[in-house]
Amino acid sequence: MNVERNNDLIVSEAEFSALQILRRKASELDLESVNLHTDWSLIRFLRARKLNPDAAYTMLANSVAFRQKKNFARLADVNFEEKFARFRQCYIHGMYNLDRQGNPVNLEMIGQCDLFGAMEALSKDEIENYFIHV
Repeated sequence: MNVERNNDLIVSEAEFSALQILRRKASELDLESVNLHTDWSLIRFLRARKLNPDAAYTMLANSVAFRQKKNFARLADVNFEEKFARFRQCYIHGMYNLDRQGNPVNLEMIGQCDLFGAMEALSKDEIENYFIHV
């Protein structure tokens, strides 16, 4: 795989170098089927593992295996608006903003939740699908 340097994405030579190594190692994984084939996705794994390509590869391989096991692709056709409206009424939560590092902040209003209602609205598998989607 040929990796081109994208100055908006890669901020150091160390990241560029680590990305090239991870790309070579990850060529055996089916990254496109789980939508992890972009440089941005790989950089996120590298940053999470302090630019260690071996540790990032292990994390990436585990993520690919999990996504394939849970069949994330099937969720693209699910209408979450209709199916999960009752669940969202019972389990109040949502993305609030980003923290200082740019990570999403998700708030859960646990004190205002009707957990029994949420569990009646959806099965365990449907709840898992909902949170995979979110």
